[in-house]
Amino acid sequence: MLRLRRKKRTIKHVLFTASSLGCGGAERVLTTIANELINRYEKVTVVLISGLGDMAYSLDERIRIVDCSKSDGNRIARAIGLYGNLRKTIKRERPDRVISFLNTVNMYTIAAMIGISIPLIVSERNDPASDPPVRMKRLMRSILYLLSNGFIFQTKRAQGYFSKSIQKRSRIICNPVIGEIPPEFTGERKKEIVSVGRLCGQKNHRLLIKAFSEISEEFPDYILTIYGEGALRADTEGYIESLGMTGRIFLPGRSDDVLQKINSSAMFVLSSDYEGMPNALIEAMCLGLPCIATDCPCGGPEFLIQNGVNGILTAVKDESELAGNMKKLFLDPAYAQRLGNHAKALRDKLSVERITLQYIAYLESV
Repeated sequence: MLRLRRKKRTIKHVLFTASSLGCGGAERVLTTIANELINRYEKVTVVLISGLGDMAYSLDERIRIVDCSKSDGNRIARAIGLYGNLRKTIKRERPDRVISFLNTVNMYTIAAMIGISIPLIVSERNDPASDPPVRMKRLMRSILYLLSNGFIFQTKRAQGYFSKSIQKRSRIICNPVIGEIPPEFTGERKKEIVSVGRLCGQKNHRLLIKAFSEISEEFPDYILTIYGEGALRADTEGYIESLGMTGRIFLPGRSDDVLQKINSSAMFVLSSDYEGMPNALIEAMCLGLPCIATDCPCGGPEFLIQNGVNGILTAVKDESELAGNMKKLFLDPAYAQRLGNHAKALRDKLSVERITLQYIAYLESV
């Protein structure tokens, strides 16, 4: 937690807009930064457009939560009602800065703030070329973004997707290391490959499952465990069964102490087709786990991993290359250990204190 002496400054109240505070990387970063900013500014407010729902992450009791969701009526009526609720809330709250998270929320917030003279910063948390998946929505986003005062991107690739005008007004700020990282594991690692992420198409767990199945007979003592829940659970279970890998590949679901559970594993693998800045990879590297990640857009793994030094980058959707890289770590434990040792440097580089100070500096420059 930041311990900064409070002094008079132009910013007293920061307001965040988000979809919800459910399970998700963006929601986790938002709550972490908000909990730090309440120690710097007089007031922090979080406005939710999809309702309270189940809150996966806790906010400081000093932070006010406002529900702007609209549940009645058809789709168009709900959208209009949400726009009205959000606009009224921001006008009533009169914050000194607004920060919105995720592209759909960003677009609603920009539209709701037209004519309101409060600086707005929008934050992209995924690959802008893939999310949103509908081309018309991406075009609408590009137009609306011209009305925002500032932009936070996680990688250079995400920043480079947008116009020069937007790039000039933006800042690249990585995700912080969130929560308490368990002590470094010492001893002989378990013969287990692990991955953490929602069971959805973006994470492409099929790639990891197929790559592991290709080398499973050569390394019969190893298992694969994928932590996470999602819409593709049944599909993923069926795929594992079709490859004859039941009993070698496990899907235990979400876990509140997942870092403790993966700490002693042989390696961590991220197999996504695209990512923003993957928190799961950050945490695995901070544990000192040997890590393999697809070199996926929009450059999060590339930002984190210096290939062959603190981890391994592997081609997107390339089963053979991923299998070969996993095999390389199986056969050379000393090399795997060196990768993990170098990866731990992220603990300091991406500390909550460092990243929060970057947010503060940008907030006060816009």
